[in-house]
Amino acid sequence: MKRWSIILLMALMLTSIITPMVQAGNYTPLLRVKTSDIYLTAGEENTIEIELRNTGSYSVYEVEAILTSTNPGIVILDKGHMIFNEIGAEKSKRYKPVIYVDEDTPIGPYTLTLTLTYRQMYKLGAAYTRTATLQIGIVVVNASKPKIGLNISLTDPHLTAGEENEVSLEVRNRGSETLRDIEITLTSNTPYIAVLNGLLDIDELKPGESEYEMITLAVPSGTPLGVYTLTATATYRDENGESRSEVETIGVDVDEVKVERKTTILLESYEASSLEAKPGESVKLTLNLKCVGAEAYDVKVSLTPDPMGVFSLMTPSLQYIGDLKPGERASASYKLRVDGEAESGQYPLTLQITYLDSDGMPGSATETVTLTVTPLVEFRILPEGEIHICRGGSATLSGDLLLIGTESIRFVELQIVEDETFKSSDSEYVGEVDPDSPIPFDLDFKVSENATEGVKNLRVNVSYLDNFNRRRSLIVEVPIHIEAQPEVEVVKKHGGLWLWIRWLLGILPR
Repeated sequence: MKRWSIILLMALMLTSIITPMVQAGNYTPLLRVKTSDIYLTAGEENTIEIELRNTGSYSVYEVEAILTSTNPGIVILDKGHMIFNEIGAEKSKRYKPVIYVDEDTPIGPYTLTLTLTYRQMYKLGAAYTRTATLQIGIVVVNASKPKIGLNISLTDPHLTAGEENEVSLEVRNRGSETLRDIEITLTSNTPYIAVLNGLLDIDELKPGESEYEMITLAVPSGTPLGVYTLTATATYRDENGESRSEVETIGVDVDEVKVERKTTILLESYEASSLEAKPGESVKLTLNLKCVGAEAYDVKVSLTPDPMGVFSLMTPSLQYIGDLKPGERASASYKLRVDGEAESGQYPLTLQITYLDSDGMPGSATETVTLTVTPLVEFRILPEGEIHICRGGSATLSGDLLLIGTESIRFVELQIVEDETFKSSDSEYVGEVDPDSPIPFDLDFKVSENATEGVKNLRVNVSYLDNFNRRRSLIVEVPIHIEAQPEVEVVKKHGGLWLWIRWLLGILPR
């Protein structure tokens, strides 16, 4: 009995240890807060809109939102404390708090504090309470006016950096009297924004009537994103002919940047009349340019020969191209001379491109053009003498290989080229050959029995490796005299009586 009690006790202990744990899994929601109508007027009750969006995968419950202000002169009048029973996954709740801004509150940006508390449900009924505190930005852009006056505002205060923004300026008579001879001057309070046409004249505005004028606000591409202010100064006459004036501050928001196209001149390609120039030759070099991005003005190109002096210019180094539009192409041509004693190799030439970009600022680009020089190579075969051979016969081409060139060449090999007349499988490797230094060789060949009599050229293939280790070959021809086979006289012997008679008569030789 005691033994069974111990076993039962151990089973209960194991059961308590392996009890499943509650895990959150993908239960964590995310409340995203979005605000709108954040531009407020001093001296009035203003309404903003707050959106609470659940971007998680599960609902949240007992959502409590408390909006508070620590700014003097800014008070939350209504809907500062809101409770929502549930916000489903991918669902939103919107509400509009009412905010009063004192008329003495300075123009500018302020922040409100939004505290969010909500309950998050887990598996098996477990719950967890979360709290988050966010800062909400608002902007006091103008102040309320008395019964006589104008409201001056932009219909869309959003600007893009890097371009000239066309925006609509609304001038509204918010009073109860007709206003005449209205003059408005719009100026910028920041060096980042320039007002291009800030003078407006309006003959008359009746109460509640509005006039719309298009103005241009230029914002440079380097302007930091943020809120900026403009100042509108208005003068006018009321119904009694009394002159009045007022100053109003207008807020604008630079919230986007335009990608500015930069002027670039590319060396798209270049061509040389001779891909591999020889010492002493002249080369025509053509440079193909392309303008990309934005317009280019006063484009010039300047070519500088290689520092070793292998190439010398035969045309002016500086050439004027002119103005180019985006996508437009142009070319510049140069004539160069290769030094007569130039060594084989690749030689860089420097190309300098200068221009004015679309903003009138100077720009430049440097490119490198590479030209190749190969040595003069010419072979001659100096045979020991004229070669005469009969049809069907064999012979040996013995002679010297002579290099007429500017540099030594390596890995030289000679081989006869077979055709209808000459047959041979013979070849000879002679190695390195220096200019004006004959190298002896011997090549065996055979003449076809059907060859035509006369002088035929025996072709010899001379192959070698150039300075870039490329296999090259030249054909050298050697004249061969082909003759007919000599005729052999055959004397037939005749026997019998008639042979003796002819011999006695002296007809046949003794």
